Amino acid sequence: TRYQYDEARHLSGETDPLAGFAAAMNQASEQLGLVHSHWTNPNGLPDPENHSTANELGKLSVAAMQLEDFHRYVGTRRYTLRVAGPGGYQRDVTW
Repeated sequence: TRYQYDEARHLSGETDPLAGFAAAMNQASEQLGLVHSHWTNPNGLPDPENHSTANELGKLSVAAMQLEDFHRYVGTRRYTLRVAGPGGYQRDVTW
């Protein structure tokens, strides 16, 4: 989606932001010792080159929970955001 593209570009600083973000994910995986994991996109959509193991996803989850912001985000039970559509139409979306 456009949002994922913008976020990946912001975080990776690359000309091809999705590839740059995936490269950063792979580098972080290596630093965590995840030798059976490889990422090609930041969105989790199926790709034959994406792979990991249940054990390594568990290790990744433990590492992510050590990050204060991530811990807060996944601990949020409900979040509401006002979105605007064409012609000024607005509505609240709750996750």
